[in-house]
Amino acid sequence: MLKINDRLVKKETVIGKMVEFPHRVEDLLDGRFGIRDKQARMECCDKILKIATDENMDEAVQNILHEVVEEQALETAKYQLIDWVKKLDMHKLEKTIGSI
Repeated sequence: MLKINDRLVKKETVIGKMVEFPHRVEDLLDGRFGIRDKQARMECCDKILKIATDENMDEAVQNILHEVVEEQALETAKYQLIDWVKKLDMHKLEKTIGSI
């Protein structure tokens, strides 16, 4: 019984992280990188969530951020977001959720 509950908690935690991710990205773009345009932040979040594979993730994230993040902060923002995506392992989670 304990193992079932442990798995359920882990699933809820993973889903919670997935739901929280766009808000974290928005907060990062606003607070740390000074992107005050809410629509621009939301579009960036949406595009990042739609990245289909890990292949060329550096280039994809850089292209997404290039229009809204200042050049001197672009590398930092890019690598921070890539790190977050990899920690969440979002691509595997999306496949799992999609198959439900």
